[in-house]
Order: sequence, then C-alpha cells, then structure tokens
Amino acid sequence: MERIKYKLSEVQGGRSQAYLQDLQFLQEKTKVGQDEILTYAKMALDNQRLTQSRPIVLIGPPNIGRHELRQRLMEDSSRFAAAVPHTSRTCMKYEAEGLDYHFISREQFESDTFYRKFVEYGEFENDYYGISLEAIKAVVNSGKICVLKVRSETLKVLRISDLKPNRVFVALSELGEAETED
Repeated sequence: MERIKYKLSEVQGGRSQAYLQDLQFLQEKTKVGQDEILTYAKMALDNQRLTQSRPIVLIGPPNIGRHELRQRLMEDSSRFAAAVPHTSRTCMKYEAEGLDYHFISREQFESDTFYRKFVEYGEFENDYYGISLEAIKAVVNSGKICVLKVRSETLKVLRISDLKPNRVFVALSELGEAETED
C-alpha cells in the first residue's frame, strides 16, 4: 500500500523557513490571489477558551492529500470528529438524521444561508449542501476536535467566528513531487 508523506508546517512565534517555502509554492502553483487566502494572522491567547478544543482547518492546493489526512485523523474517533453537514435533499432509507446529514427543507436552507448560518455551502444536482457554524460548535462542545477540509474563502468566515480554528497548510514534500513508499 502506498503511503504519502505529508509536510505540515507548524508555525509558533514567527514564520519558519518551511512555512515560507509552502507559502511561495501556493502562490506560484495556484491562481488564488493574496486577498483570497489568509497566509498569516496574528493570534491572541484567549484564556477563556483554553478548556475547549479548537477546530482544525486543512488548507492547501487541490488534490494534495487533504482528504486522506482528514480520514486518518478521523480514525481516532475519541479525539476527532467531523461536523454533520446540512442538505436540502430528501433522506435516503439507509441514512440517519443527524448522523449522515441534517435534512432540512430547501426554504429553510435558503433562510439559513441568508442569515449566514453556514460557513460553506453549495448546490449539487439541484440540492443544497453545507456546513453550519452550529454543527462545528456541536463537535467542539462534545470535547472533540472538529476537522474541516474547506475552500480557502471559508477561512474568512471562520476567522471572524468565535471558533478560533487552527489552520494547517498541507503541501507536497518536494515542490510538486509526491513521495511514496511501498
């Protein structure tokens, strides 16, 4: 089985050389402008939230392995969990409300979108899908770490929320070349 090695840059107290290389790679290899992705934000210690977990947001270029990394984290179900998404489609007989999705009407979804209850949402085959702030908060309040894999634009929404997420930039270990082991 192939195992992909991930390079995760953790920055504390300043920008590391690896972080700067990852940032340069992202700017060169993606067509996202600097105003579209938050590359650095000063953080203040929030002493009141030290007892609560903070969501982890996996960011990086598409098709880099964020989904696989998220799945591996989710294997430790005692520590990590995903926010249950909302959808406007009908529930299939093999799905459970609140486990697979939160099933709501199209009108309710549009209303929740208007009131900015979703951090990210979209439409697929005439049905809406989205992740709500409340679904993320439910994971945080359960004592687990919510793992999110979202578009870079979503960071702007999460940044102004009270969730204070940790952001992890995922990149290939060699600029553009995957390392694999058998």
